Amino acid sequence: HGAGTVGPVLVSLALGVGAAAAVFSAIQGVVLSPFPYDGAARMFVIKTATRGAPPSAAYMWASRFADLLTARSIDDGIMWDVFPMTSTRNSLPEAVSAGKVSVNTFRFLGVPPFLGRTFDGDFSANTPDEAVAVLGYRYWQSRYGGTREVLGQAIDLDHRPHTIIGVMPERFRFLDADLYVPLPGVPHPFPTVIRLAPGITTASAAGEMQPIFREVARQFNVPDYQELAVSLVPFSE
Repeated sequence: HGAGTVGPVLVSLALGVGAAAAVFSAIQGVVLSPFPYDGAARMFVIKTATRGAPPSAAYMWASRFADLLTARSIDDGIMWDVFPMTSTRNSLPEAVSAGKVSVNTFRFLGVPPFLGRTFDGDFSANTPDEAVAVLGYRYWQSRYGGTREVLGQAIDLDHRPHTIIGVMPERFRFLDADLYVPLPGVPHPFPTVIRLAPGITTASAAGEMQPIFREVARQFNVPDYQELAVSLVPFSE
């Protein structure tokens, strides 16, 4: 697939501290509390760098990431955001760490819920803003006492009711979040993780993606875009 096929993908080439913090938040749940994710050895973060600049994680628009996932070397991919939301329970506001994740995230990671179900579907740039939530195990224990009656209950997040549909296993610490909600298709770039197709090397995948990202850099007038390099860093690093 060439640059013309994928189209203009918005890439943050120098995101600095904000990008590092967001990526670390995701990796923290992989390294510090490892879970046997499906195909973990083939999961990578895409990084780009121009001459004289250190590599930085590539943030992408959902619509263009969906296009990138059609590349021969990529099996699948996810995107996420993590930020505080306000939960109102018993009339008292509480800050919770919410992982907003693409609807294919749990399937991508290959982790079934401990209780109930998760949201699921193919990656799409036009995901509906479904008001459902999947609780992390620790949050379920601390806030709901581990009751199985939690399924079907409503949790108010930022003054909007969400239906609790599932609880993740105790060892599942992705994003180190209290709970997970679907990431809607909004015009904003997010961090991404890809899984390479079986048998594809990182060099081959980077080689396929490099002209795509160079074309993007050219469109955004990035200096020395001809020398932009794409690298893949294992998600567990």
